[in-house]
Amino acid sequence: MKRIAILLAAIMMLTAAALPVCASADSVVFSLDAPASANVGDTVTVRLNVSGADYEAHTLRVEIHFDTRSLEFVEARNGEALTDPILNDMGMAMNGLAESGDFVSFGIMMPLDPLTAHGEFLTMTFRVLSTADATAELTVEVPEFGYLPVGELTSTPITNTECSGANISISGGVGQDTPDNTIPPVDGTATPDVTQGPDAPISDDPDTSDAPDDGSDPDDPDASDAPDDGSDPDDPDASDAPDDGSDPDSDSKGLSTAQIILIVAGCVVLAGGVVAITLIVKRCNRK
Repeated sequence: MKRIAILLAAIMMLTAAALPVCASADSVVFSLDAPASANVGDTVTVRLNVSGADYEAHTLRVEIHFDTRSLEFVEARNGEALTDPILNDMGMAMNGLAESGDFVSFGIMMPLDPLTAHGEFLTMTFRVLSTADATAELTVEVPEFGYLPVGELTSTPITNTECSGANISISGGVGQDTPDNTIPPVDGTATPDVTQGPDAPISDDPDTSDAPDDGSDPDDPDASDAPDDGSDPDDPDASDAPDDGSDPDSDSKGLSTAQIILIVAGCVVLAGGVVAITLIVKRCNRK
């Protein structure tokens, strides 16, 4: 019985020794080191540092997010902690950088020897934009951080991690708060009419600014009321006589068409009367 207990204890000790260092209670800290302040147009350097607990990682991917309204990404390069000997010394390491929209992605894969380094992993350069807000915020995310040696099919996540971003105070950006010396907004009260002051001369003439312009003479008292019918104002009879299309001088020159028709009709009636009288006389003579 004692032998079995000793054997089980030995197996447990060997299993514990085989576990990666990431099981430590301490945290692996990913932090950003950036200047506290900057002006529009400045170029600022931001560093990604790894510190804290020991670890063994075969895969690592870090994303550094930044405010695109305030900062423009310029370039990035490996830091001092990721020198060529560390990355390529029997490790068959592969690392890469990519910038996509509002974040920089940094990744490492080491299938043989695990990554255990601390220090400066990445150095990034940004340019401060004229549209910057008062504060430019940068944050860190670690989507992938795992223990995956050769022969294993599933990665063991390293979960004891902490992330610490950075804030940069910006001066001179148009996206900042409006200064206190701006013109206050209108409070909705009526503004006085300043087109005429208290000393403006008083005119006896009526205000004709609103009267429609009908082309009449304002000095002629009759012109404003008389309709414009094309008649001659100097002819006293022209304004009262209706326009029936007749010629006013036709009486002096000859008979009008209506008069001729009336004369002809009268003649026809007279002739008919004469004929009728003649017939009546003839009938009386026969009797």
